[in-house]
Amino acid sequence: MVRPDTTRRVSLPLFFGLTFFLSWLIWIPLVLSRFQVGPFRISNELGGVVRLLGVLMPGISAIVLTASVEGGKSLGAMLRRLFIGNVGIRYWLAAVLLYPALLGVTALVYAWVGATPPIGMPQPTASGLVSNIVILLVAAAGEEVGWRGLALPSLQRNRSPLVSSLILGLLWATWQLPFWMLQDTYASYRLWYLALNYLYVVPLTLFITWLFNRTRSSILMAVVFSFAFNIVNVALLPVTVVPLSYGFFIALQALIVLFALRRGLIERPRLIERPGP
Repeated sequence: MVRPDTTRRVSLPLFFGLTFFLSWLIWIPLVLSRFQVGPFRISNELGGVVRLLGVLMPGISAIVLTASVEGGKSLGAMLRRLFIGNVGIRYWLAAVLLYPALLGVTALVYAWVGATPPIGMPQPTASGLVSNIVILLVAAAGEEVGWRGLALPSLQRNRSPLVSSLILGLLWATWQLPFWMLQDTYASYRLWYLALNYLYVVPLTLFITWLFNRTRSSILMAVVFSFAFNIVNVALLPVTVVPLSYGFFIALQALIVLFALRRGLIERPRLIERPGP
């Protein structure tokens, strides 16, 4: 006879509600300040630091709720998945190289067609590069502990990877709305930029689900993937700041995700480490 699972679980609505509340509590005053609405006036220097705190809220919410609802064993099991790196070289290559390669192809095509202004590699200073590395690494860990540490495994408990990814992708993209409004690109392109971000984030979530499920539910691989993409996109090839190149990149990404779906590659996770009831 199979015993029913009586382990207490973190409520997903509670997790998403707390994450949205904490992040938007930080970001919305910054948005109001940027567009000079109301009494908020926050300097760009202070705003840049404060903005990062909002990115950490998925991880902080996941840690606090898991510890308080499920207990220390579940929290320890979740955090140990930050150190699962023995997953095979092909998954490391996929995490580190695939999306940066798409950025490179996009930049080459954009330059080849003679678009203006061309996307070129910035010339970052050593201190600026180190600062980007630290900030983007912390941001990736702060997000992925929440999205892939708690949300995705919980969604996949009763749903397919495809449905779980679509739900998480839409919520993830919506959560980022105030953050996107703080970007210079939004000031130039407004709703077009927001629409492109939805078209980017939802297929991206499907790809990360494939990587996550194929690597024993490794949060580390999701962090490595996010960091590798962001460091190239932010510090080296800023493809996503120009709508035309961003749209081409999204099309390339869609081809990869569609191929994975047609081949049935986005499948159930091989292992999610959790303590027994």
